[in-house]
Amino acid sequence: MVKNKNTDYWGTPCEIKTLIKNVLGEINIDPCAEDLLTKNIWANQYFTVKTDGLTKDWVGKIYMNPPYSNPAPWVEKFFFEYEKGNMKEGIGLLPASTDTRWFGEVWKRSRAICFWYGRIKFLDILDGYEEKYPAAKGSVFVYCGSDEQKFNQIFCPFGEIISRNKIIMPINHSQKWPRRKGNEITSAKLTEKDVRAIRRCLYTPSKELADYYKVSVTTIDRVKARKSWKHVK
Repeated sequence: MVKNKNTDYWGTPCEIKTLIKNVLGEINIDPCAEDLLTKNIWANQYFTVKTDGLTKDWVGKIYMNPPYSNPAPWVEKFFFEYEKGNMKEGIGLLPASTDTRWFGEVWKRSRAICFWYGRIKFLDILDGYEEKYPAAKGSVFVYCGSDEQKFNQIFCPFGEIISRNKIIMPINHSQKWPRRKGNEITSAKLTEKDVRAIRRCLYTPSKELADYYKVSVTTIDRVKARKSWKHVK
């Protein structure tokens, strides 16, 4: 999970716990807690290795930070509990292993995904809860629930957001990025960043995007289909 450390005993940093708490309000269950970790997450209930969270119902609001050595069964459980109706709202912290089969389920079944900027320094709970080593790869936060917009707003400053229903505007863009003035945008020309934003909104209807950017639906469809923004005129 992290450099030079062959273990799954890693805790969530405090600043990330605060973001999660701001989205969920409260955490009813931490289904992936280690015996030593039960005080690291502010949850009402914990499932540890001994109690095996994969065999329990996840009811309410859930925060999941599964073992990075084998996240697949936890990812399936996360979406199963949400789709079953037990989990009302949940956030999962996962490795950004976009080439894996289980990550395909993340693409298809999550409401929003945040690709975290940089590498997270997890807490080494076997050595005084210190931040020792950055993760071996990038991380993503996966959201399921009804308040997708709140998740997007809180996590947007810390990573790239892919949202099923919303257009997510980067916060540190150049002056070429079109700005709204009332119901109008100052520039109708699509920049590279515009195109990247549109391509992250493949599930958003083209008509919505066309109205937002003041371009034709055909242009939006071409953006979604093209591999290179330079081909869009």
